Amino acid sequence: MKIRPIKVRTDSAMREPAQSVGELKATTVQSLSIRQIKLNQRNSRTHSAKQIRQIANSIVAFGFTNPC
Repeated sequence: MKIRPIKVRTDSAMREPAQSVGELKATTVQSLSIRQIKLNQRNSRTHSAKQIRQIANSIVAFGFTNPC
């Protein structure tokens, strides 16, 4: 069996609809220091201290995996 490479879209069109067909925006990667990173105040994925402990205990017990 021959393995074919897949194409992965790494542009902002994955998050925002393009204005017209074929209009794609390129992604820019920047290196930032930890002090330059700011929390998003509108982040809906926040956890209480109890939930963080439960997540940490789960990682210790079962290991960490990346979902598909």
